[in-house]
Amino acid sequence: MANTWHIPKLENFLKEMENSKDHIERVQSVSRAIDIFQYHLYMAKDSNDSIEASTPREAMELVFIPDDKRQFVFDTKLATQANTQASIHSARSIYDLFAQLVNGLLLDDPLAVHKCDFLNLKINCMCVSLKNT
Repeated sequence: MANTWHIPKLENFLKEMENSKDHIERVQSVSRAIDIFQYHLYMAKDSNDSIEASTPREAMELVFIPDDKRQFVFDTKLATQANTQASIHSARSIYDLFAQLVNGLLLDDPLAVHKCDFLNLKINCMCVSLKNT
């Protein structure tokens, strides 16, 4: 599950900045959250694919589940739902972590952690010096 970020290059760039340790930790958190998101996404897909019907009879058995397959189908559906939900929560986490990274890198006076989201960042980024360069 390789990501497309060039983490070492980004970390080297961030080492030159104030609060570099905080910025590097945020980048590593975003990268790790992306890996977790991809893991849960692929696990959900694999679980879902394992109960696909390839014949009309198998399709009917997914609707009218025979007793001997009931536990397998229940467990598989549960795994699919759990991993789908985990990937959604991971995506939300990535959103928040990225907002923290942007907050720390772009704002001269960063927002408090509990107030940092993309709506507040948008409002506060209107006067960022980077925008005017």
